[in-house]
Amino acid sequence: MRWMGTAMVLLLAASACDEGAAPASAGEAWRSKTHDVSLSAIPANWRVSSSSDSGLVLAKKFTTADGYWQFDERMTLAIGQDNLGSLEKTSAAMNGNGFTLVWQESVRLGSASVPFWYFHRDAAPDESDWVAVLLQDGRAVVVDLRSTPLDPQSRYEFITLVGSLAIGQDRRERAWSLYRDGQAAAAQPLFQALVDTDGYDGNARYGLGLSRLANGQAARAIEDLTLAARQLGQAEDLRPALGRAEWEMGHVDRAAALWIQALRANPALDDQLRPALLRAAAKAGTPSAAQARLVVIALDFIKATRSRDSVALTGLQLAYRDVFDREETACLSSTCRMIAGFLPAHDVEQGMVLVKEGSEANDADRVYAGQQRMFDGLRSMADNASAPGR
Repeated sequence: MRWMGTAMVLLLAASACDEGAAPASAGEAWRSKTHDVSLSAIPANWRVSSSSDSGLVLAKKFTTADGYWQFDERMTLAIGQDNLGSLEKTSAAMNGNGFTLVWQESVRLGSASVPFWYFHRDAAPDESDWVAVLLQDGRAVVVDLRSTPLDPQSRYEFITLVGSLAIGQDRRERAWSLYRDGQAAAAQPLFQALVDTDGYDGNARYGLGLSRLANGQAARAIEDLTLAARQLGQAEDLRPALGRAEWEMGHVDRAAALWIQALRANPALDDQLRPALLRAAAKAGTPSAAQARLVVIALDFIKATRSRDSVALTGLQLAYRDVFDREETACLSSTCRMIAGFLPAHDVEQGMVLVKEGSEANDADRVYAGQQRMFDGLRSMADNASAPGR
């Protein structure tokens, strides 16, 4: 098997260490005292060939099922100083050695999720090379596999080894800890350093946006939170934070629209977002025609509950949601005239859900609870419409 020494040298410096590995604690297969990195288990069929405080080498002898071919496979874990500092520089160094970035996978380090980058290259016909890289808090953690494509388990064992790593508290952990303790000014440069290392790190970008917001940098916070929302996808709903940033910028319409979107998607946020929406409602102007359309649809829905017509109830629910969705979108792009109606409209919508569920389950109590929530929402809509100055 051919060693990947050139790529390792590019990534790591002074990783060799004469000192042996620290004694492993219970539940650990290996530990580095210097780097505060441990390995919980060695993949099955692999044995430790050598180890030190800066890494270890695993060996495996693979024989094909027919017994004709035998290969000596190796897996290397190396830890050292991060000399490259970013995904772009790492990719360029690896590309120069024939490797391609294949995928990125998040792994848990403490309470945070951070990316491992997986690189691959095709070497000789009887071997392939895989490398996983994590640049973290000034350290580079590199796992290198040299195996034959005839071994179907080697790549899964490689991924298993990566998943068995445990790394002590790092810059990310400290940044989030500082932010949660109300020390956003100290957390911000740590999040910035993480983003500088990997511009695609949504978790760090999210923390940077929250820190900027807490530090009175609302405009920059909106930029970071918007980008983080795209990077994190469904893993995290950033609309409550984006709403706070828009509010700080004086964009009441956009703030209210983002908050009601988040609340409709996750009613469990009610305690957090209802006070914010009530503050926004206090600044609202004349109710929109959309609010009147929602009232009409809601009244038709209440009438339809008497017949327990599931098709009719579903159609009215969808019509209500469509009007509500369009009004939210309008508030994000232009003047919004339904801010004061957002919370009541949400209460009506949640009441519809209860009524329909109760109707389908023949649960009269649930139907009644839903109708009462709808009536409360409709009364609030009427109060908003008749309030002085509206």
